[in-house]
Amino acid sequence: MITVTLRLPDSPSDSYYEWQGTSGNDVITGFSGRTNWLFGNDGDDLLSSGRGEERDLFFGGNGNDTLKGGLGGDRLDGGLGSDLMMGGREDDVYYVDDAGDVVVERAAWLPTSGGDVVFSSVDFDFSGLAIERLALTGSAIYGTGNRFSNLIVGGDADNILDGGRGIDTLIGGDGDDTYILRHAQDTATEPGISPNLTFLEATLHGHDTVLAYNSYRLMLGIEDIFLQEVVGKTGELVGGLTAFGNNLDNLVVGNSTDNNISGRTGNDTLTGGGGADDFIFADELGA
Repeated sequence: MITVTLRLPDSPSDSYYEWQGTSGNDVITGFSGRTNWLFGNDGDDLLSSGRGEERDLFFGGNGNDTLKGGLGGDRLDGGLGSDLMMGGREDDVYYVDDAGDVVVERAAWLPTSGGDVVFSSVDFDFSGLAIERLALTGSAIYGTGNRFSNLIVGGDADNILDGGRGIDTLIGGDGDDTYILRHAQDTATEPGISPNLTFLEATLHGHDTVLAYNSYRLMLGIEDIFLQEVVGKTGELVGGLTAFGNNLDNLVVGNSTDNNISGRTGNDTLTGGGGADDFIFADELGA
């Protein structure tokens, strides 16, 4: 039997209804106009918000569950199994832990206030979703963004972070990370991050690489940069890209066109491609 309990904390405004499913396949719909905490427990459950704008909490538990958020900003965690998690028009938080998990933003294919976030312990590609932020956890490696301005944060693994077409901020963790920068205003940095997406003090972790499709200056904590081939609208290769290092010992590598390459300070290795490249040195040779 499904049980419903009204929880009354010290603050009346924090009261909520707690729903507990059974060991079977449950269908649970929260109260409209009330905050709901819905737990499916075992079985393949269907958990749904009411019609209000409250912030509900979903936890599917074991099984392949379907979670349907409402009009408010909800937290959706399918638990074990391959789960379908559906958000709404407000800023939702999703927890992904299985390669079979599916996230659907039922808001229009437009960014809202930029607050939707996915915490994923597996590789996650949100190029087809109206999601703005992704934090990789555990052993997850790949994080791929969309055409909006994304924040993508790596974890302890050797991450490969690709922001997509928007103006993105990519932040690595302790591993040897690779950043793919497709927009001229993309940024790659190396701070750590806490679970609530609050930045911590930057420290140097791992040996990191930027793959840049535009001119780029390495931020602190990143060692290597490789300029990528850029094809223009008529099919010609675009030249004139510039790559700058930082205060570390950098490897700076151009592409097949004419590049400007500078390591700045540090003991750097500068490598051109097939073009007529200009190398910029911070100190005179032999000094």
